[in-house]
Amino acid sequence: MRRFFTRYPNRTRRLLEILVPGASWLLITMPLWLSYGHPALVAYLIITFDVYWLYKSVTLAIHAVKSFLTLQAHVNVDWRRQAGTLAGFSGLYHAVIIPEYCEPVHILRRTLANLARQDYPHERLIIVLATEDKDPHGRETGMMLKKEFDGAFGHFLITRHILHHGEVAGKSSNMAWAAKKLVAYLKIRGLPVDRVTVTSCDADALLHPKYFSALACQFLADPHRMFHFYQGAILFYSNIWRIPLPTRVINTLGSIWNLALLSQQSRFINFSTYSLALDTAVRVGYWDVDVIPEDYHLFFKVYFAMGERVATRGIFLPVLVDAAESRTFIGTIINQYEQSKRWAWGVSDIPYVIRGVFLHGHIAIFDRMRRLLFLL
Repeated sequence: MRRFFTRYPNRTRRLLEILVPGASWLLITMPLWLSYGHPALVAYLIITFDVYWLYKSVTLAIHAVKSFLTLQAHVNVDWRRQAGTLAGFSGLYHAVIIPEYCEPVHILRRTLANLARQDYPHERLIIVLATEDKDPHGRETGMMLKKEFDGAFGHFLITRHILHHGEVAGKSSNMAWAAKKLVAYLKIRGLPVDRVTVTSCDADALLHPKYFSALACQFLADPHRMFHFYQGAILFYSNIWRIPLPTRVINTLGSIWNLALLSQQSRFINFSTYSLALDTAVRVGYWDVDVIPEDYHLFFKVYFAMGERVATRGIFLPVLVDAAESRTFIGTIINQYEQSKRWAWGVSDIPYVIRGVFLHGHIAIFDRMRRLLFLL
């Protein structure tokens, strides 16, 4: 099978891209066409489906409560003091890449002002505002914010991503460009790349004031930090009281789901806003430039390159983000749908992971199949 995937890379990739939605439509329409000949089988399958989702609901509730109690405790910990006792703390830098395209200035200003409230030494915070060349106001916005927050951080970079041949417009290609510019900047300044963490921060993400101190503590105490991603609890609560009731319910359930993931380390995969060792990103060739969703894709890119020890570790602190919103009820519903549709692009990672499972025999087959099953 590995030889087949290697000999026909484009055909097998296209076959898997057809297989994934084909399998989805097969399952969705199954009660319609299978009921005529085998109604009992359909009934058993539906019962199995219901039992599976009952199991998922119960485990979600248990892990959500466990994560919530842990989060409540961790919010009160003095992470700065604990991190300061660890070897390497004085030389550890945190870089924050904020990819943005036509983002409202007040949202970016709010995000930067929140970062300025971090209790980690500001002289060791590196802010990278990753703008897009096709944004007509990107350069102006970047210079204005850099001037406004001059002195608030140790370093403030503005990158301008020009879309090159073979690249897909989106967060992944912008992150790759910004990370490369960051590494070049660090070399000029004489800062070692292996002493820097990099955080992919959505433009509207509000990290808890203790986030980078907690990250430093967990990162420095972790003997396998080169293999690990780190992520807080992504909660859609920044504007929860401004949105209509139906979407408020949806986003509350989404927040509970994200919170529960922190306690499920065996199946936790980073998404949205997350951190990792910058040196790890460099070793695997940065973020890929020809994909739309970047988070799961980067996780599996690192996994296939570095093996079974790759995992995501939860930081039990809140990361507040905006729920989809508009000025009208109908507009908010539409934006919620559009957001869900964007997230659904993550399904494009499934063919990539299936190929990787067959092509990377240096990883134990049990671990590869386990991860693929969780993804599916």
